[in-house]
Amino acid sequence: MVVAVTASLQGEAAAWAADLYSDHARELSDIGLFLDALKTRFEDPTRLQRAEAQLVGLRQGGRPVQDYIRDFQKVTGRLRSWPDHLLVHHFSTGLDIDLRRACVVRGIVGRLSEWFKAAVELDVGLRELPGACEVRLQPHKGQDQSKDSTNQMPSSNARPKPVFRCFRCNRPGHRAAECTFPESINIPTGVGRPDTTPKKMTEKSRVAHQVGQTAPGDISPALEEYEEEGPVEDPMVSDPIVPFTIPITLTSPVTGESGSFQALLDTGCTRCLISKEVVWQMSIRVTRLKSPIRFEQVDGSLLGGAPINWVTEPVRMEIGIHWEVIRFILVPSMSESIILGLAWLDKWTPNMWWADGSRHLRLAVGPQPPHPGVHSEDRAVEDSKSGLAGSDPGYPAVYSDLAAVFSEQECNSLPPHRSTDCAIEIVPGARLPKPRMYPMTSSELQEMRKYIDENLARGFIELARSRIAAPVLFQGKKDGGLRLCVDFRGLNAVCIEQTYPLSLMKDLLAHLVAGKIFTKLDLREAYYRVRIKKGDEWKTAFNCPLGSYQFKVMPFRLQGAPAVFMQLINEVLHEHLYRGVLAYLDDILIYSQTLEEHVKLVRTVLKKLLDARLYCKLSKCEFHKKRIEYLGFRVSAAGIEMDPSKVRPVLEWQAPKTRRQLQRFLGFANFYRQFIPSFADVALPLTQLLRTKHIAGKPHPGQSLNWTVACQRAFESLKTLFAQEPVLVHPDPGRPFVVQADVSDVAVGAVLLQCNDQGILQPCAYTSKKFTDTERRWAVWEKEAFAVKWALSTWRHLLEGA
Repeated sequence: MVVAVTASLQGEAAAWAADLYSDHARELSDIGLFLDALKTRFEDPTRLQRAEAQLVGLRQGGRPVQDYIRDFQKVTGRLRSWPDHLLVHHFSTGLDIDLRRACVVRGIVGRLSEWFKAAVELDVGLRELPGACEVRLQPHKGQDQSKDSTNQMPSSNARPKPVFRCFRCNRPGHRAAECTFPESINIPTGVGRPDTTPKKMTEKSRVAHQVGQTAPGDISPALEEYEEEGPVEDPMVSDPIVPFTIPITLTSPVTGESGSFQALLDTGCTRCLISKEVVWQMSIRVTRLKSPIRFEQVDGSLLGGAPINWVTEPVRMEIGIHWEVIRFILVPSMSESIILGLAWLDKWTPNMWWADGSRHLRLAVGPQPPHPGVHSEDRAVEDSKSGLAGSDPGYPAVYSDLAAVFSEQECNSLPPHRSTDCAIEIVPGARLPKPRMYPMTSSELQEMRKYIDENLARGFIELARSRIAAPVLFQGKKDGGLRLCVDFRGLNAVCIEQTYPLSLMKDLLAHLVAGKIFTKLDLREAYYRVRIKKGDEWKTAFNCPLGSYQFKVMPFRLQGAPAVFMQLINEVLHEHLYRGVLAYLDDILIYSQTLEEHVKLVRTVLKKLLDARLYCKLSKCEFHKKRIEYLGFRVSAAGIEMDPSKVRPVLEWQAPKTRRQLQRFLGFANFYRQFIPSFADVALPLTQLLRTKHIAGKPHPGQSLNWTVACQRAFESLKTLFAQEPVLVHPDPGRPFVVQADVSDVAVGAVLLQCNDQGILQPCAYTSKKFTDTERRWAVWEKEAFAVKWALSTWRHLLEGA
């Protein structure tokens, strides 16, 4: 075999082989060793690069597809390490547009050989169709057109001529010897890296490539003959390889600053990639992928030298007037700044124009961000309700670069440990509750299994070996589903109570005088964004038929959970609380005077939530509203109202017949008592029914009531007052207040008023209380003096300094 190969060598290569025979070299004993030595000594080191360049530029160009396949196989014979799916991509890309569309319509999938077979069948059918596309060349200026010109049209069976391109200027239709254009070409869309541009070819090498000759001593023909591959003649072999890059602008979701970069459009890359230098420069946050991604290059090596583990958060990208929100895969070692791969090209299908050697890209504009300064304030607010939607229609596009804060996937990640972790402190010496377990129905067990599987996968729970364990029970939902509840009553009874205060609703609503535009944010799985303090996880254990598990995140119904979460929210938003932002547990209200101020403040809050790894539930969020429901109230610039959806059922409420039914009605009425003048006086007959001395025997929830005419009258009076849906104006510390108080034999009532711009007094709040048995025996003047003092004490926080 070695003798057969050496016999085909010529020139310097033949002399080298003769020296081996004279030295009795060991390479002559094995064909593998001989070929390795031959390649090391004579093979062109750029052979693979030239083959890759040929493949990238290879196109059908109107020829019969059999000719295109033959040239494709000749080139890929030198690229045996390339995976089959990458060859399929390059083959399909090089097909004529009509044939490629036909292949797509047929839905061809599989190996390269199947693509070859299908392309041949479809190409024959397309050429038999009337009006099939033909490629015709126009003679170059200065060329004698009379030699080959005829007045007859070419026959439909004539084989189209190949499209020649000039080696000098890359323009079609003429050769380098006829070129009159300058050699350099300006590319409007961007240029590639200098080190990736092929070196300038000498005139001698150009001629050699054009006629298919080889330089003296070149062993490539011998090697290709041994590998059963002949020399390749490719009209695109000398095309300059200039990567197609476009200028883009990225906006940092952390700092809000923008930076300009060149992005490479790469059809050989499946994803959109970004370098670590850009990530650092733009302060872009990254998150770990659930499973690493392997990016294989054409030589089989891994891009970046190892599997990729990181993906960026959503980032705003602008290309001209086009913009979008996109995620990038982070590649630690990558020479390009940004690569836009097939995923991006398939999504936007940009049109690329290559005529006359110039490069242009036409891209769909897509949704554009709003410019609040263009519209009036009211128009902008109304636009935000329906027309300012970005990549997700649930929020205005001005927040599209912060889309990660609405991500349900991100919320599935385990939150970090913080200083506000939920600590569970058991009273020293307390007797720990014994482990218990409740029986479950088949549907409950199915729901239990689903909950455990989901939360084990998310990392929120883990297997437990604990001395205590709470039982699990289920409550029915309005939609017929089941809600899982862990019964922590035994644990809560032996825990030290958390003393961190919760915000007062009345105090929160008293600070909305500056609000004209409102946004409400509802946090997703708020308690699950808080970790259990390290070492306390065993205390949250629960039992079920599927085993014993414990929480790594703060569960619901745990004593102190609201206080712990309130502490976290206050730490995250403390700079803005009562300065345009109100927070009550997981409900956040943002209010402003103007839209510009409002957008800026909402962005600040969203960024702080994202930095704290807190996420919003988009379906419950509302943006840029003039009227909004918050904590059971309807809030607007005009004032505060009762939530109509909650008041409506009251009008249809039937007279209560048991103690439990009466407690429910009075509980609801008491929530809105600040809207009802003299509430304590009107509701007195009903509250008297709950007093023990008015009940025969020991009270219990199902006990019947001694319902009287006075009770019915009080019940109907309250329903009538609720139906009026009064509006309370926002207290304004910059205006004077008026306090009015009055008393009756059994109760005291007061109202806080302010004048509007027309000088009309309007109520800000009502308050009332019934007298105790001692207070009822006071004289009238004592009751009236008490009423004034009590009203001033109630609203002291508003009256002082007003």
